Amino acid sequence: MKLNIFLLIIILIINLNNNYFSVLADVPSNIFKGACIGIFNQQCEQACQGEYHKTGYCSLKLDCWCKD
Repeated sequence: MKLNIFLLIIILIINLNNNYFSVLADVPSNIFKGACIGIFNQQCEQACQGEYHKTGYCSLKLDCWCKD
C-alpha cells in the first residue's frame, strides 16, 4: 500500500513538471495587438501561425500566446 502511494506521488510530480515546462515553451505573440478574448480567438490564431507557425490561445491576462 505504501509503495502504491509512493508511486502515485512520483507520477504526479512528473506530470506536474511536464506541464510546467510545456508552459515555459510558450511564447507571446508580437504581432497580435489588443485584448485577446475567448479561448479560440481567430486573430490570435492567425498571428501565431504567421509569426511562429504555432497554435494561438488567449491567456487569463487577455494576452495572445503561441504554443506548439
